[in-house]
Amino acid sequence: MASKAIRQILINACDKKRTKKRGENEPLIPIEDVEETLVFTDQMADSLKNIDQLLKALEVKQPTYGKIIECRFFAGLTIEETAKVVGTSPSSVKRSWHMARTWLYSKLSA
Repeated sequence: MASKAIRQILINACDKKRTKKRGENEPLIPIEDVEETLVFTDQMADSLKNIDQLLKALEVKQPTYGKIIECRFFAGLTIEETAKVVGTSPSSVKRSWHMARTWLYSKLSA
């Protein structure tokens, strides 16, 4: 759940970056407002949005792959930790992680 929240925070921050400029030297803010503090270049924002769209397409075809990418990429979980979250073996996670990364890379390279 945390990895999905991190993914959504990043995507929301990319969307908000396009709608207004950020101020400098902002004070500490509550966690609810963390999206407002993230700063992305236009290229970074475009890349994250593209990855999000590809992950949504992947989740339709292979929901487990999307969950594994969220756990590994957005939450930084290990193979073993991801296996516990997904409810499968570490070897299955390794195979799925490799397949999901290969699919994502091929789509991003196109």
